[in-house]
Amino acid sequence: MTSSSSDSQPSPSLSHRAMTGVMWTYAATGARLVLQIGLTAILARVLGPEPFGIVGMGIAVIGIAGFVVDQGLTAALIQRPTLTDEQIRTAFTRLVVASIAAATLGVLAAGWIAAFYREPALREPMMALSLTLIPNALSSVSVALLRRQFRIRAVQLVALSSYATAYGAVALPMALLGAGLWSLVAASLVHFTIAAIVYYALTRHPARLRRGGSGGLSRFGTRAASAGMLSWFVESFPGMMVGRAFGAATAGTYNAAMNLARTPATALSTGGLEMLFTSSARAEQSLVFRQRAFKVSTGLVALVSLPAFATLALVPETIVIVLYGPKWTGAMPLLPQLALAMPALMFAGVASALLASM
Repeated sequence: MTSSSSDSQPSPSLSHRAMTGVMWTYAATGARLVLQIGLTAILARVLGPEPFGIVGMGIAVIGIAGFVVDQGLTAALIQRPTLTDEQIRTAFTRLVVASIAAATLGVLAAGWIAAFYREPALREPMMALSLTLIPNALSSVSVALLRRQFRIRAVQLVALSSYATAYGAVALPMALLGAGLWSLVAASLVHFTIAAIVYYALTRHPARLRRGGSGGLSRFGTRAASAGMLSWFVESFPGMMVGRAFGAATAGTYNAAMNLARTPATALSTGGLEMLFTSSARAEQSLVFRQRAFKVSTGLVALVSLPAFATLALVPETIVIVLYGPKWTGAMPLLPQLALAMPALMFAGVASALLASM
C-alpha cells in the first residue's frame, strides 16, 4: 500500500459517497436489528436472566479494556488527511501489543474481577471473554481503512454475517444443548474472530510490526480514547454497580431492559454516527458540510427514534413478555425510563461525532 492508497483513487463527491454509505449503513443495521432482537429473544427464553447477567458483567469490563487497548487509534487513522504505510504499521503494532497485554491481564485478574462482583461463576467466563480483546483489536486497522475508503457496504456485511454466524449457528445450538452461559461466551469469541479474519482479507494492510514512534497518531488518539471511556462510564458503569450490589440475576434483568432500549438506539445511531464521523473527517475544515450533516442527522434521529422509544415506554409489559417471556418480568418497570433517555443519548451522539472529527 502506498502512502496515498486510501485517498488517491478518483471518486464521486464526498456528499454522494457519504449518502451512499449512510444508505448501506442503515440497510444493514436494520437487518442486524431484526436479527439481534430475534436471536436475543430466543436465547433469553432458553437461558433466563442469570447467564446473561454473568456474561454482561464480563462484557462491561471488556468494554473499558477495549478503549484502553484501542488508544483512539481507529479514530485517528480515519481522521488523518493522509496516511502512510509506517503509520498503519505503527497503529497495528500498538494494537497487537496492547491487546495481548490486556488479554493476559484479564485472564490473570479474572478471579479478582469475580470477587469484585461477588460472583464466583464469573471467573472462567471472564478468562475466555478477555481473549476477545485480541481479534477485536486486530480488526481495528482494517475497519478504519475500509471506512476511510467509504467501503461501508463491506464493513456492514461483515458485521452482519459474523454476528449471524456467531449467535445463530453457534450460540443458539449450544444454548439448546444446555451449554448455558458458555453459549454466549463462545459466540463472542467466534463473532470477533470471524470479523477480524474477513476484514483483513478485504484490506491486506501492512501487518509487519514496527518499533518506536507514534506516527503522529497519539495526540488525536488519546483525546478520542478519553471521550470513549467517558461514554463507557455513562452507559455501562451503572450496570456494573447493579451486578455488584444485587447479583447476576438482577444484573441480567437490568441488562435486558437496557438492551431493549439501547439496541434500537445503537442500531439507529451507531452506524450513522460512524459514517458521520468518517465523512466529516474527510471533509477536513468544511463547516458548511458539518452544518448540513448536523441538521440532517438530528432530523433523522427525531423522525425515527421518537416514535420507537415512545412505543417502548408505553407498552413495556407487552414487549417484555412477547420477546423474552415471563422469566423477565423484572425488566418491565425499568424499560420506560431507559427508553425515554435514549433519544437524548442519540442527539448527543450526533454532536459528539461531529466534534470528534474536528
